[in-house]
Amino acid sequence: MKKSLMILFAAITIAATAVAQPRAIGLRVGYNYEASYQHSISEKGFLQADAGLVYAFRGVNLTATYNHILFTPAWTDYGEWNFSVGGGIGGGYAWSAPNLFGGNFRYGWIGLVPVAQLSFKFDFPLQLAVDFRPNLGVDITGKDWVWANESKVKYHTDGLWDLAVSARYTF
Repeated sequence: MKKSLMILFAAITIAATAVAQPRAIGLRVGYNYEASYQHSISEKGFLQADAGLVYAFRGVNLTATYNHILFTPAWTDYGEWNFSVGGGIGGGYAWSAPNLFGGNFRYGWIGLVPVAQLSFKFDFPLQLAVDFRPNLGVDITGKDWVWANESKVKYHTDGLWDLAVSARYTF
């Protein structure tokens, strides 16, 4: 009984701590169209998870990053500016419709994801941000790729240009 009460107390404490942390949910639009979630884990650090569509809705993308707030400039009298950098992992899968050569391209990718972000949080629950988040990794192509007769691995060049703006509701 005593052990059960201790486990219940620990679970309630962890849940209350998680609820007390600032969070944000919203959209990230740029090279990809993504749903975005941020969860603060300390005064200067937060986790960010993004999931969405890429390549004109012909692929899916998932990223998870840890971001550290480097500095908070006092550029305005209201709201709060933050400049953060971080990194994590990302991956996805893309496909196409049949092309002129009668084949499809399908490939997955995985890689490291550095991020640099400038954000502004208003006095009301809205955060706007611009960030650069390239995916530095590899493509793994399938056998039905247009110009490939066999599976191969190549550098993921499409992921290098991921500049986006975000709007998030903070709570």
